[in-house]
Amino acid sequence: MTVLTALALSACGASPSTAPGAEDRSTGSAAAESAPDSDVAWDDRVDFEPWQAPLPPGEDGWPAEPPSRWPEVRARLLLPPSVTPGETVDYVVVLRNDSDGRIDLRPCGGYQQEVMGLGPGLAAETVDGGTSAFRLSCDADPILMPGESRRYAMRVAVPPMLTGDEALFSWGFVDNMPDLEAQAWTRVSTS
Repeated sequence: MTVLTALALSACGASPSTAPGAEDRSTGSAAAESAPDSDVAWDDRVDFEPWQAPLPPGEDGWPAEPPSRWPEVRARLLLPPSVTPGETVDYVVVLRNDSDGRIDLRPCGGYQQEVMGLGPGLAAETVDGGTSAFRLSCDADPILMPGESRRYAMRVAVPPMLTGDEALFSWGFVDNMPDLEAQAWTRVSTS
């Protein structure tokens, strides 16, 4: 089942029995996902207000690294098997509460997504036009209970100048990075 099929089922109110797989670059196997608890449609709102973490004083009197907003939230990407430069791609982010308590995602924060190309030395490199930021669509159901997973539909424009055989997708909360960031590879198709 492709991500687009899963999103179409989601839009119709149906829940897919299995989630789409994403190629795991490190093991070469499809990453299986048990049926998440709910699906949330993509929203193009950009009016998020970044969370301002308190800055505790460091030992030397200078502010220390701000704490994470949601240190127990894990993110994982479910990508289509391939992407084409210049096209808009729908994919899924699965957020999971790994804590023993409930997590309130309000106020709904912003997230940043990026599509990077495979550069020299097999390192991922930023591509012009590959980064965008939106507000997470968490208003209708902002609470993640312990162990609960929720799927969020995502949409990103793949830069037309993306080259190479593979692309790295990166996703993370604007006000929680680099502590919470998900990454996954997919193939680049030229047809």
